Amino acid sequence: MMGKNASSESYFVLLGFSRWPHLEVIFFVLILMFYLVTLIGNVFIIVLSYLDAHLHTPMYFFLSNLSFLDLCYTTSSIPQLLVNLWGPEKTISYAGCMTQLYFVLALGTAECVLLVVMSYDRYAAVCRPLHYTVVMNPRFCHLLAVASWVSGFITSALHSSFTFWVPLCGHRQGKNASSEGYFVLLGFSHWPHLEVALFVLILMFYLMTLIGNLFIIVLSYLDTHLHTPMYFFLSNLSFLDLCYTTSSIPQLLVNLWGPEKTISYAGCMTQLYFALALGTTECVLLVVMSYDRYAAVCRPLHYTVVMNPRFCHLLAVASWVSGFTNSALHSSFTFWVPLCGHRQVDHFFCEVPALLKLSCVDTRANELTLLVTSSIFVLIPLILILSSYGAIARAVLRMQSSTGLQRVFGTCGAHL
Repeated sequence: MMGKNASSESYFVLLGFSRWPHLEVIFFVLILMFYLVTLIGNVFIIVLSYLDAHLHTPMYFFLSNLSFLDLCYTTSSIPQLLVNLWGPEKTISYAGCMTQLYFVLALGTAECVLLVVMSYDRYAAVCRPLHYTVVMNPRFCHLLAVASWVSGFITSALHSSFTFWVPLCGHRQGKNASSEGYFVLLGFSHWPHLEVALFVLILMFYLMTLIGNLFIIVLSYLDTHLHTPMYFFLSNLSFLDLCYTTSSIPQLLVNLWGPEKTISYAGCMTQLYFALALGTTECVLLVVMSYDRYAAVCRPLHYTVVMNPRFCHLLAVASWVSGFTNSALHSSFTFWVPLCGHRQVDHFFCEVPALLKLSCVDTRANELTLLVTSSIFVLIPLILILSSYGAIARAVLRMQSSTGLQRVFGTCGAHL
């Protein structure tokens, strides 16, 4: 059995103000007061900015985002601090520490970027007053806000993953099976005589996927005739597909080639996060692409106005941020569950149902969360895609000329 390290212990001890136990009650009251003032103040700003029509301006839109960020940022750490100050226990679980670190980094980074956006908004209002309403239009404001959030969450995903990849040695406070140094991915181990053939076959398909997607991305970038919304979204889809396959296939190839079928705890956590994030993003992006084709076929005269470059970028960024945000929440819930007993994952990569099978506690809440998120990000996109293509099919049936039909099939061919 491989060794364990302190980074995989079940909890950490937060020393905090433990050197001054006689001041803990005072600290608790002071921090609770400031926390409540922060909550009430930020909620008041958000509600007032929403209800008062005079405050529906870029400045107050960004200020509402900043208030919501500040509200989330304080909530990511202060409640845990209050619990530790009030009770004798000064601990935080490994999953709790991981989650706290991720959200503190994500929200802190997003706040830094948003402050830059707010300063640009004030610069445009003061230094370019005649162009302000054109420059800071609602769509561009939403794009800047979404970009602030997504930059924070993506940066935090990378940084926190690298942090938890590092083995932390020293004090140990207890352990359970969920925090062992590695998992065993059973995958295709039931058919060892087929592993070489599977390795060659999967490697060939993986290389074809890489080359094909890279070709689409490069061609869409170099050919000016392809600088259209359809090929912009297709490039995003190709990049997503490239990243999605790379999040699991290399590990699968390593396990097929060598005698070891293991993946580290941090590696499993990272793989699960990116597989969920990229898979969710792909579902949302397919809905966006179907809407683009609907607008092109069913609203051709308004197409260039509706699918303008800024709106296309906003839709793409929204797809990415929805995927990474959903994955952050869902993977955190999964790794919060204590995993007991053996560490053999009956799959060729880390996924939620396979990991939940290792749990020694009731996982119905996790399964319900999985069902709800699957409904939101799989069933609803499927319904929207079918609805879009249903509208396109009705428009096609009403067309009389064969030229029009050819153009419709040509314009939808790339997406299909």
